[in-house]
Order: sequence, then structure tokens, then C-alpha cells
Amino acid sequence: MLEKLLNSDPQVNIDRYYLHARILRTNRAQRFAAHCFKYPSPLSSSVVKKMKFSNRLCPDREGAVEGLPLQLIIMVAVAAIVLVIVLGWLAPWQNKVDLDQLTVSPMTLDNNDQSVIVITAWDTKSNHLEGVVIEISGANVGTQVLTTGSDGTASFTVTPSIPNGTTGNINIVGKFTGTVYTEKTAFVVVS
Repeated sequence: MLEKLLNSDPQVNIDRYYLHARILRTNRAQRFAAHCFKYPSPLSSSVVKKMKFSNRLCPDREGAVEGLPLQLIIMVAVAAIVLVIVLGWLAPWQNKVDLDQLTVSPMTLDNNDQSVIVITAWDTKSNHLEGVVIEISGANVGTQVLTTGSDGTASFTVTPSIPNGTTGNINIVGKFTGTVYTEKTAFVVVS
């Protein structure tokens, strides 16, 4: 049928087939109409108007709808590659550790006696944790700040002073940024 239409009068065939394509809306009819419009011929004004309408709907006649699935596949593949790269950059978070707990030695101190408080920081894998900022305050020892060393410990020399016959606390705060920012607290009782 297509060859019969191509061999007869081009003006009549283009008008007739374009209308037929418009009614059927099939890919075959649209491709044939697009094929016919590639080759210039003296067209009536109604066909020119139809061509302008057709150009607005599908300016890229070569790709049209047939290229859409290929573009989607390419976009999905590129998105997957980008996702893998970004997750690869974030992979080191798996090796990071967080502050799990602080242990304090000794747990009690006598009033007005100079003592050494040793604070040990532990990570979530039960290893000593280096780089924890330890801050102590209370019981008139002022505010002191140290960072734990490679052995995970920080040592403070303090002389607590509280009124006689009372009990006080030396408050200890450990701050560490691993995967997330973490604060842990502990205290030493002064009597």
C-alpha cells in the first residue's frame, strides 16, 4: 500500500495519507508522513499548516518516541554510576568509631587532698580512643581541659575543696566527633 501511494501523485498522496495518519495515529502512518515531508513538493496551504502543527509536536523526527527508552536507559545507568561513586566516597565512615564510654579512676577523692584523676576513653569496638576532649569542673578545681593520648587516657591533678561535712562532685565530660558528635559524662565523688 505504501509503495502504491509513493508512485502516484505526490500532492494528493501526502494530503490523503497525512489525514489518514492523523485518524489512525499509528507509528507506521506517522513515520510515512514524516518520510513524505522530508522531500519537498508543491504542497497546499492546508498541508503546510499541518506540517507546522506536526513540527511543534515533534521537532526531532529522527528520534521521536523510539529514542525515549534508550535515553531513559542511559539516564538510569548514569544515575547508578554516580550513586556508586558517591557511596564510595562515603565508605570510610564504616571504619570510623565513636566514643562509647569513659572510665574514671579513682571514683572517690578526699577533701583538700591533692590527687590524680585518670580518665580512659573507650570506643564502640572496646579499644582505647585517642583524641577525646575531656573537660572537668566542680568542687573548686576550676575548669580543666585535656585531650586523650594514643593510650586513650588523660590525667588531671586536682585538689578538691568543698565545705566540711558535705559531699560534692567533680563533673567529667568527654567530647568526640567520629561518625557523629558524641558527649559522655562521668563524675568523681568528693567527701
